[in-house]
Amino acid sequence: MPPVTTTVGPGSLVFGSPGDEFAAQITKCSVEPSVEKEDDIPVLSGEVVPGERTYSYVLTGEWLQDITADGITTWSWENEGVQMPFVYIPNDALERSISGSVVIDSTTVGGDVKSKARAEFEFSCVGKPALGDVAP
Repeated sequence: MPPVTTTVGPGSLVFGSPGDEFAAQITKCSVEPSVEKEDDIPVLSGEVVPGERTYSYVLTGEWLQDITADGITTWSWENEGVQMPFVYIPNDALERSISGSVVIDSTTVGGDVKSKARAEFEFSCVGKPALGDVAP
């Protein structure tokens, strides 16, 4: 099988239902899984009891700060601690999405002088997001 790559963009990131679309501000976006694994337990018979595995996911990335009344930075501050659905489409042409629910956290305001301010975000997912086809 030949190599397959995915280019991020053009795509979308929508929060809520009906949703707030912020794709024009997003410079980087991903859903990142992580796993915590307990140690395996060897038993006298020579067998091994596998350690428990716990998975978690975060929606993470970076956006251009916008502190206007309807801007993405203001939105993050106003929705701090709120759980809401999201749909992330990394590339419209691929017709695939990752959807789930996240808890919103406020993001940085400000940055380096004479530069376009950016802020990193990391929102914890509630449960495992679904990777699948874009809903029609």
